[in-house]
Amino acid sequence: MRDTSLVFPISITGDILLGKKKRGFGVGKWNGFGGKLEGSESYLACAIREVKEEVGLHVTPEELVLYGILFFEFQNNRDWNHKGYVYIATSFQGTPIESEEMLPQWFALDAIPYTYMWKADRIWLPHVLAREKVSGTILFSANGEELLKTDLKYTNT
Repeated sequence: MRDTSLVFPISITGDILLGKKKRGFGVGKWNGFGGKLEGSESYLACAIREVKEEVGLHVTPEELVLYGILFFEFQNNRDWNHKGYVYIATSFQGTPIESEEMLPQWFALDAIPYTYMWKADRIWLPHVLAREKVSGTILFSANGEELLKTDLKYTNT
């Protein structure tokens, strides 16, 4: 199982920045910004690096708040299984820029394009955006298109 970080930047006006994946795992889907840990990198260091690489924003460890630890499992496809640390950044520096991997766009919280995201996102992301901590397991079909099961716990912070 690989380890990943995922960051959802939130603007001062309360909008969420998502990126449309242009290549690789999850191509065509809207998501936060993140990816796999490299070497002995920490989850936090990975989150900072990935946000810089994918959308050009600078975040510091103090600007990231951990709201989720999720295990994403794919039936009969272990190569895609991963544990993800989910962060919100309400403070950051820079202007979002398109990268080779992601096309960024701001969305109002009531206009998040859940139809074009991973199917489980509509279940757990609203809790994270409400500043609830989430943990648990999400099981997808082998190709990731069907949500088979969720076992999630939420706690208020």
